Amino acid sequence: MVPATFPDAARRKKLVGTVWIVATVNARGAVIAARVENEEIPRPLQDAALTAARQWRFRPFRAGVEGQTADVRLPFRFELPKH
Repeated sequence: MVPATFPDAARRKKLVGTVWIVATVNARGAVIAARVENEEIPRPLQDAALTAARQWRFRPFRAGVEGQTADVRLPFRFELPKH
């Protein structure tokens, strides 16, 4: 799984939050579509989460013999270190 990269500009602005992505995974385990579920999170964090989610690969979901397309919900948390 590819982690999301915390955008430098978002880090400097102290933007934080958890972006929830709904990804559609095809029968081969590749993400074929992804969308942000909670759009109130700052856009730079949404973009970083989408970029990472689109690179993920999954074990195909199997129903019987054939692989199936399925939706998965993925959290991407962006936090600043606590000092």
